[in-house]
Amino acid sequence: SPTPLASPQPAGESSPAPATAAPVEPGAPAATLPSSATPAGSSDGWQRLSDFYPFTLLAITALALDPQDPAVILAGTYGGGIFRSPDGGQTWALSSAGLGSGAVGSLVFDPLDSQRVYAGLVEQGGVYRSNDGGRSWALASDGLALGMNWNYTALLAIAPSEPELLYFSATNSGVYRSLDGGAHWDLRSLDCPQVTGLLVDPLNADHLYAPNRLNGRPDCPPGIYESQDGAQTWQQLAPELLSGGDTWWLVLDPRQAGRLVASGGGGTYLTTDAGASWQQIFAACDWLIGDPFSGDLYCQQDTQLWVSTAGGQSWERSGAIAPRRWPWFSPFAFRTSPGRFYLGDQAVLASQDRGQSWQNLGRLGAARAPLGIDPADTTRLFLVTQDKPGRILRSPDGGKRWQVVLENIEPGGRLVFDPSGALIYPNPASGGSPLLRSTDGGTTW
Repeated sequence: SPTPLASPQPAGESSPAPATAAPVEPGAPAATLPSSATPAGSSDGWQRLSDFYPFTLLAITALALDPQDPAVILAGTYGGGIFRSPDGGQTWALSSAGLGSGAVGSLVFDPLDSQRVYAGLVEQGGVYRSNDGGRSWALASDGLALGMNWNYTALLAIAPSEPELLYFSATNSGVYRSLDGGAHWDLRSLDCPQVTGLLVDPLNADHLYAPNRLNGRPDCPPGIYESQDGAQTWQQLAPELLSGGDTWWLVLDPRQAGRLVASGGGGTYLTTDAGASWQQIFAACDWLIGDPFSGDLYCQQDTQLWVSTAGGQSWERSGAIAPRRWPWFSPFAFRTSPGRFYLGDQAVLASQDRGQSWQNLGRLGAARAPLGIDPADTTRLFLVTQDKPGRILRSPDGGKRWQVVLENIEPGGRLVFDPSGALIYPNPASGGSPLLRSTDGGTTW
């Protein structure tokens, strides 16, 4: 099997394994998928063929709760749109009317009017606004430069003291500001920092903090940055201490002005004077999040969750939790009741006891996988996953049964059917990976 060259990827992400043909013999039966909870049948001319197993599960990349009705949850996904639950995650329905394509990087409710919601989309998706609680969406990207490549965060932050003032960043496309609820945007800063988080001072809409990712630039090292002028200029805080590593996490304590906790590099650090001085309080976290209502802190280290109810001064061991599959997305949402919060990965998880135990609220579907129909045999179908891990699946019977025929590929390419009958899979041009070709209907490559 060919061994593709390493391709550019977000910091901290491991290199893909060499592309390999799955162990499928010609004529071998494909796996029959389990029946759906929704009975198969025709509806408006369509018949449900199969559920998402064994397809790659849809990644949940953003979560938000309605501040006026915390039973209403919005979940953004990696390429599958936005889902809405009216009952605390017991049931879900697609809620993407008017939404453009691209992974949903962030979801933000207006704190004073929960009918207004904002969504930030990666992959040049821009910003969308909803005026009906997330049921329908309209583009709100006037002034945003959406032509930059590799925008993988799509961060939105709303100023608590001025809800019409918003900030947006797509990592390497700069930081933008809107003064009119997303109707217009202006570029405030570019190049540095390339942020992976945005926090707005609750008392001062021009005062921001942002962690900066590892980006290969010696003049823009990873760490914690601060802006006093609405994201126009930035300075790094305590570079001698808050440095190193790939990704930094930052939490602003809602109970005390100037109190922040940062994690990355070699440890977790606390400041009580708005970043003027820092002290190490814990080991480094894989991710760090904070409850905006209680001030509780949650730190994951490998498969262990740690909780601090003392502002980071002391920590208690909580329950076990699986490592993040997509570490650059850390979707979470908290309810006003202490200890109740939600996390998203391949499913929406809920905890009512500060992470000691978890309830699975369901998976939202399968990841993006464009469909290809073999012109030589129209009952033979192919799906190419667009999210990691990259795989090609084949169905011999019009979609009822599926089997993996190629795996460990760099996703994002398009399957091409050659006039001679061969299949060619060109990996993304930027990846530097070789072309893959099959002359036996996808069995060998």
